[in-house]
Amino acid sequence: MKYDFLGVIVFGIVLLIGVAVIAAFITVGIFLIRALSRYVKSGNVRKEKSSIKKSLGEVLKQWC
Repeated sequence: MKYDFLGVIVFGIVLLIGVAVIAAFITVGIFLIRALSRYVKSGNVRKEKSSIKKSLGEVLKQWC
């Protein structure tokens, strides 16, 4: 009877660790999807930054 109780405790601990790992993967997946969707929606900002970089490059070429 003592070994059965110990087995149940070990199984419970392993089960909790497994559930925690699965929850961590799901959470990372959700954050990754959110970050990618924000990146895709930020197209205008990226275009503005590229035009600023081009103008800075032109200024540096003229300056040197």
